[in-house]
Amino acid sequence: LGGDPALAVTAQAPFDLIRALRDRGYLRGALQRPVKGDLAVTKLPLDRLARSGLLPAGSSGTVSLSARLSGSVVDPIVELNTAGEDVTVGRLHGLAFQGTLAIGDKLKATVGAQSQGDVVARMDASASVSGAELVELLERRNDRQAIAPLLDRALSFNLEIPGLPIARASQLAGRSAVAEGRLAGRVALSGTPARPQVNGQLTLRDLTAQQNKLGAADLHLDGNSGGALLHLGIDPPGGGRFLGQVKLDADLGGRTLLARVLSSRPSDVVFYGHTKGTTRPVNPGVTVHPWAELMYQTDQRGHSGTFVLKVVDEARR
Repeated sequence: LGGDPALAVTAQAPFDLIRALRDRGYLRGALQRPVKGDLAVTKLPLDRLARSGLLPAGSSGTVSLSARLSGSVVDPIVELNTAGEDVTVGRLHGLAFQGTLAIGDKLKATVGAQSQGDVVARMDASASVSGAELVELLERRNDRQAIAPLLDRALSFNLEIPGLPIARASQLAGRSAVAEGRLAGRVALSGTPARPQVNGQLTLRDLTAQQNKLGAADLHLDGNSGGALLHLGIDPPGGGRFLGQVKLDADLGGRTLLARVLSSRPSDVVFYGHTKGTTRPVNPGVTVHPWAELMYQTDQRGHSGTFVLKVVDEARR
């Protein structure tokens, strides 16, 4: 690239030309035969890609990548490693990152990102899906039922933001800081696609904007295949605390969602809305959200309330 080495690729696959000419069945078995391949990119300067027109002008930093393929075409084993230093592309400024991907008897992935020495986020994920099953899923990509056998496989996803200054997030996005404070949070997903479990928490602390103190806020999410509950807490700078929650009652299991996708028709989608003090839908003809009914429930004194989103039965639509 630009006269300098940028990419190294090697590949190896057994092939007997004479046998292929004599035996018509030889080529049919090629997908089951072992293959090997390696790809390497070492500290590629992004400004070279920008000068070649492959990236926006002003791009900078370096990226590295190594990938290894083994196994066979129908049952591959993949190892991928990537890293970047002080990456600036478009509105993204000064990001460092590392990532790994492994595909074999199961799928595993990790990603980490930093900015000016501070950890931006860490993520790790895994799924009990093999390379052979991913290839089969790709071959049957037009068959919506192809994914059904995989809905009972274990999966996990963990995302952590240990404490990112909001001003640093603005700098990463290539914008001047409009607020100060600190963002921290985590999201954990476990179980299976058919019966998922999700838990998440996000907090904002010491939030200020234009020398005005805005207080703090926290968000908490708990969910499973039967629904989800979202809590919101706001602490104004003058004292006191505002609390709210939104409850979702719905079958969020993978099989139910897949069945709805397979059977839904755009003309059948109707949104039913309930407001406080009403017993009948007030806007039964607006096409906004499928199979949903929104209600607001208050306690006996009317001091607090909960929004409840429920799936509307087919017979009620």
